[in-house]
Amino acid sequence: VVPPSAKLSPPRAPDKNVIQGHLDILKESNPDLWIAVFLGSTMGLRRSEIAGLRWSHIDLVSKTLEVCEGIVKIPGHGSITTGTKTGLHGYARFDMHQTTFDVLVSRYSEFGQRLLAFGNREQSDGYLFSSDLLCERPIDPDLLTKWLRKHCANHPEIEPITFQSLRKFTSSALEGGGVDETTASALLRDHPGTVSRHYRA
Repeated sequence: VVPPSAKLSPPRAPDKNVIQGHLDILKESNPDLWIAVFLGSTMGLRRSEIAGLRWSHIDLVSKTLEVCEGIVKIPGHGSITTGTKTGLHGYARFDMHQTTFDVLVSRYSEFGQRLLAFGNREQSDGYLFSSDLLCERPIDPDLLTKWLRKHCANHPEIEPITFQSLRKFTSSALEGGGVDETTASALLRDHPGTVSRHYRA
């Protein structure tokens, strides 16, 4: 028996007003999710890469952010640290937008104050997103998805988004801004065929 081939529908991305609408609400209701959605929509970071961000990956002096790890959840093993989804091809060091930089400076200050409050005077290599107070363990990637689903369910007046659709938004915005396919693929850290087939709306 030969199964029928899967039919791929053309990629569809949310528009800028949809993204902005969600960000406006999240900034007040869930600052952690706001940062995650902001990074996903402006830099095309995958959910696993957002969960894997450590403070050692961020240089607040040179204003750069390094993408080199991811957090994935494996049944029976829990959350584990891996490389990026596309291996060495997925590694990148981005210059941060001023908004991103300002948000992370504020978040790093909060992280440092929390460590001091617990008597830890050395800045540990904590995670940006974590469920424990000292940020020593990464957040469960599924929790980010649950937060986003709950947020979208609470605001049916706005088109729902997912972390994958944020990546599609980034890809489409790059093309709409006149970026060529090779450069867009490099920024998204994926193969050109994958970007054009699955992400560019």
